[in-house]
Amino acid sequence: MFNLWLVAVVVVAVFVAFFINGLAGFGAGLILVPVVVLLFGVRQGVVMGLFLSLLVGGYLSLLTWKDVDWSVLRPILGGASLFCWIGALFLSVGEGRWLQIGLGGMTMSYGLYLWWVPDEGAWWLVRHYPRKMSLLLGGLSGFLQGVYGTGGPPIVMLLSQLVRDKRVLRATLLAYFFVLNGLRVLIVGWLAYVAKSDWGEGGLGMAGLVGVGMVGPAVLGGLVGVRFQERLSEVGFRRVVAGILVVSGLVLLVG
Repeated sequence: MFNLWLVAVVVVAVFVAFFINGLAGFGAGLILVPVVVLLFGVRQGVVMGLFLSLLVGGYLSLLTWKDVDWSVLRPILGGASLFCWIGALFLSVGEGRWLQIGLGGMTMSYGLYLWWVPDEGAWWLVRHYPRKMSLLLGGLSGFLQGVYGTGGPPIVMLLSQLVRDKRVLRATLLAYFFVLNGLRVLIVGWLAYVAKSDWGEGGLGMAGLVGVGMVGPAVLGGLVGVRFQERLSEVGFRRVVAGILVVSGLVLLVG
């Protein structure tokens, strides 16, 4: 009976996580990773979340590839990719609870801000220092994506001000996470098999196997999210993003 409940919890978490991902272009890791980490352990949970995010996120990204704003995304990916490597190495030796708490507070604050001014792109730091903030927030997002697969809040803070069209914003976020998750697969493989770290131990293969079984709920959730997104206005979409950020901040603070 316990196993049936466990499966039910994972299925619901996966569906909700990828519904949000299909709706907003991000958020799957922030919702899914805390659940699977609690059930399977840190590294097993991270691997399961990575497998699903790469597979389903890649599928959703292909559906929206033509809408990606590469002129905005390309300068961000270099620094984010570098710090993604650093984050994965950081996870292999320890955890950064202090960073998680700080990010949680910042994420909640920005989510509340975006809720009240969803149609203005008025975050003055990005408006006045776009290059510096791209380096800072892109690097922070890459680091957190490498550590926990939860790099959404910093990059959403940045891109929500640089990209004003909801369709382009969602497509650009999906492409960003598809690239970084592909990089994370290479990193985890290197840590497990080349560097001979303990990433190769502890049932990572089983976590991947469980991930295979969750592909159906993940794809269904993502496609339903895409359909709902098409019905939202620009202001409504940004308020949904703001709400996800507030919830994400709470998850980071108490996780």
